[in-house]
Amino acid sequence: MKKTVDVAIIGGGIIGNTIAFFLAKEGLSIALYEAEKISSGTTKAAAGMLGAHSEYIGNNDFYSFARESQNLYWDVKTEVEELSGIEFELATGGILQYQYNPSKNALHSAGRHLTANEIKQTIPYANVPEQGGILFKEDIHVHPEQTCKAFSKAAQSLGVNLYEHTAVRSIQNELITTEDGSVAAKNIVVTAGIGSQTLLPLKMSTVKGQCLKLNGEGVNLPYTLFYEGTYMLQRADNSIVVGATMEFNYHKGITEEGEAQLLNIAENFLHQSSRLPILDQWYGFRPKTVDDLPYIGKMPGENNVYIATGHFRNGILLAPATAKMITDLIKGNAIPKERLHIFDPQRGLGIEV
Repeated sequence: MKKTVDVAIIGGGIIGNTIAFFLAKEGLSIALYEAEKISSGTTKAAAGMLGAHSEYIGNNDFYSFARESQNLYWDVKTEVEELSGIEFELATGGILQYQYNPSKNALHSAGRHLTANEIKQTIPYANVPEQGGILFKEDIHVHPEQTCKAFSKAAQSLGVNLYEHTAVRSIQNELITTEDGSVAAKNIVVTAGIGSQTLLPLKMSTVKGQCLKLNGEGVNLPYTLFYEGTYMLQRADNSIVVGATMEFNYHKGITEEGEAQLLNIAENFLHQSSRLPILDQWYGFRPKTVDDLPYIGKMPGENNVYIATGHFRNGILLAPATAKMITDLIKGNAIPKERLHIFDPQRGLGIEV
């Protein structure tokens, strides 16, 4: 194990691996530590939607950050895929948001309204509300696990050292302690999702989400269907992903209640889809912050410790922009004050910002 590095990253999900890639491109020496396997946690459980518009929460600074992240995927896609040999599996159909009320969202002009009849012409078995929906063409989706592995492989090709099955026990000053000993790092980035709380005193709650994968052979969904946090999307292998439950607990495992709820979600989107064969069911734990905005920045009172966690529903969407922001912080590059403010980790310590 390398004993001194420029940056030690704790957490091997989409956020950690994307940060590793961005920092490695700056010529820094990087070590990434993952307690299990990369992309085995929240990333693996995600759907992969890049929903800057569909996930709009009324904060324009957050929206600009999300849009920047969408664009960064396109900026790095070719390089990452060539370095890694792994495709993002980027689907460009867009997200169709049902029962969309433009009077409640200033972003309606970014989409195109589709009537119920127009949707039915494209998806004959769709259960469509009378008011139809709005199609956000730029809200695409990627395969989250493949994308995470692509960033990881690309980062390793640039010299990043990956240590899987290596849990970090503590961080202190410029030292991190693992079961294999202590490692010196000029900078430390904690991006371990809900597990970040074992290393730093951040306020976060755990939201469990269960998902289903259905056999979508013979079904064609040209875009992701989305309504009030639930969704149905189709992958390149024709499988259909349905999600997600919102359970405020830390109970591990899938449940019959979760399956029933997911089949009901599927039926709400697509008539008779609940009869499609179930290929898989899984769950994950999403880290929710005090205001649903992630913690990104330098930890108060720490000269070299940075935090990038609490992305809740939007870890895949926000990964590249988060990586760029952490890179800019470590490199001392300018960052808009508004962005520093809305993501300030002090919020997670109960400090008013």
